[in-house]
Amino acid sequence: MDVSVFFQTLGDAGTLVFTGFNLLVIPLGLIIGVCVGAMPGMSAPMGTALVLPFTFFMEPISALLLLLGVYKGGIYGGSIPAILFNTPGTVASSCTTLDGYPLTRQGKARKALDVALYASTAADVIANVALILFSGMLAGLALKFGAPETFALVFFALITVSSIAGDQIFRGLITTLLGLLVATVGMENFYGTQRFAFDIYDLWSGISVLPLLIGLFAVAEIMHLMLFTRRDEDYDVAPNAGGDVHLTWAEFKPLRSVVVRGSLIGTVLGAIPGIGAAAAAFFSYDNARRRSKNKDLFGKGSLEGIAAAESANNGVCSSSFIPVLALGIPGGTAAAVIMSAFIVHGITPGPILFRENLSLVYALFIGLMLGSAALIVIGLVGVRVFSRMVNIPPGLLMPSVLAMCLFGAYASESRMLDVYIMIGAGVLGLGFRLLKLPAAPFLIGFILGPMLESAFRDTLMQDSGNPLAFLDSWIAAVFWTMSVISLFFVVRGHMRKKPDPVSSSA
Repeated sequence: MDVSVFFQTLGDAGTLVFTGFNLLVIPLGLIIGVCVGAMPGMSAPMGTALVLPFTFFMEPISALLLLLGVYKGGIYGGSIPAILFNTPGTVASSCTTLDGYPLTRQGKARKALDVALYASTAADVIANVALILFSGMLAGLALKFGAPETFALVFFALITVSSIAGDQIFRGLITTLLGLLVATVGMENFYGTQRFAFDIYDLWSGISVLPLLIGLFAVAEIMHLMLFTRRDEDYDVAPNAGGDVHLTWAEFKPLRSVVVRGSLIGTVLGAIPGIGAAAAAFFSYDNARRRSKNKDLFGKGSLEGIAAAESANNGVCSSSFIPVLALGIPGGTAAAVIMSAFIVHGITPGPILFRENLSLVYALFIGLMLGSAALIVIGLVGVRVFSRMVNIPPGLLMPSVLAMCLFGAYASESRMLDVYIMIGAGVLGLGFRLLKLPAAPFLIGFILGPMLESAFRDTLMQDSGNPLAFLDSWIAAVFWTMSVISLFFVVRGHMRKKPDPVSSSA
């Protein structure tokens, strides 16, 4: 592109963005998104879908900036209840509970919220830069992912997530397999066969992830508090748990490399349609745990764990729009909703967009960067308020959290079955805690199960049942190799671990 044409296009884009209305729309979208994300059961894609009808009468750039703000704010907002109450606001924030809530119980809620904010904002900026500079290249990579590549990637993800259990890798594998089993409930997509639905019509579409998520973490936590709080003083949240002590630069400095790696993981995985922010967060979390010098802190209150999870799931936000802008293919549910906003306003996403409406593309890029700046300001103001919520007396706090859980479970599909699923998942989560089984691998197995099954079937159908089809490309071969290497090192580490003298003497 000629330099003069570039600056002319950039000037036109600035004219589109820098209006009084648009400068209000960006923070408004973020605030709506944070509020939506902080409510259990109200996912970021759901928030964008609810706001979509209000954008029909706006200018295209204003509508898109509002929806993007809701999505970004929703992903960040999900970390707030995940850290404070062990209640993930969104599926993407489920990984944040692993270290966020233990830090709250230690009286470090403010630090945990600060890490989530800084990691989210940094990842947002990095993903925005990647969207601007590498959309074409990453979209080309996404196009190379067919069924064999997707199956190999998801299999590697499941192996990776299973190792979150640390030295108890086999416990992680057990709960991963249980998650895959529960994911089969419902009607099989290819033949239309019922599986474990027991002739219950509402189960034909499968088990919804949001009530399962809420029950597995939040309701299980409430049940544990009700049944064991008198005998287990560990569950008493530290006095002044919100605290006034914010994160210092000395504490954040060692986290920079974790944030950068998590952002890159989220950016790459976000460009691949269907992977999602939750899988990216667990990928990044396991990567950080393996590289950390303080592996034992993970799952007990590690700032690195929060930074890894939040940087990855926020990195997905911007990169999920790479296939939309470059190819006209939605990279996820929220991207599909926002893509519909393009169509409603008469804009065709894809390569033609860069030829016919380049100034709009540049305006979106500018708006995304402004959104990152607005997010840090909104977050810094909000953290001071949110961090004090845990000081509410438990007699008032826990019933309020339970009421939000009931509302969130019912609101997801407006059916009582989801409330029953939430309660059942709470009992299951309590059982996991008592048996010392990790819940996170179960959740990610449930989320990735349908994708694994679909990719498995499609791969075999493409090559008439030939099992060598799973090694049909170099990308698939790379992920299979990584899976074998990862499993080898985890098992070897488990075998080399010195036996516990107490357990051996028993």
